[in-house]
Amino acid sequence: MEELRILEEKIDKVISHLNSLKERVKALEEENARLKEVKREVADKIGSMIDRLTNLEGT
Repeated sequence: MEELRILEEKIDKVISHLNSLKERVKALEEENARLKEVKREVADKIGSMIDRLTNLEGT
């Protein structure tokens, strides 16, 4: 019986750890999506700056 209790405790710890990892993965996925959006915004701004510089050089 004692072995069963110890095994159940270990299983509970593993489940808890897996749940923590799932939460961490979700947070990282959300952060990744946010960073991708920032990357797009920066790329758009750089593109606009390049266009403006190109137009200035053409005048």
